[in-house]
Amino acid sequence: MFIKVVHCSSDVVFDRYYDISIKEERMTRGGQASVAIGRLIEGRNVPLPAKWDTFMAQPENKADMVNFLSKQLMLKASANKTVVVSGGFVDEELVESSDPEVDTDKLKRQIQK
Repeated sequence: MFIKVVHCSSDVVFDRYYDISIKEERMTRGGQASVAIGRLIEGRNVPLPAKWDTFMAQPENKADMVNFLSKQLMLKASANKTVVVSGGFVDEELVESSDPEVDTDKLKRQIQK
């Protein structure tokens, strides 16, 4: 008899660039040939922009997209999987889990170290 145990894990990491960060300054100075367009992503029916790079050139659009994706990850979490999301919400210190048994306060303290 052969038993194969498979452990699957998916990690999604959202990073932030603050106005004072060097990377943000470089991204701003990197120069976009066209003006970035703003679009609030309020739901799944909002069409994606035709010029993705122009859309993503605006920091507010990135933050809005990440917030939307974080919420969707929590909403669509399978009942038999544990999903933990942090860093993607408007409240950057918020840690949410699809499993109520997960100590999100403990995770939050570990992230802050």
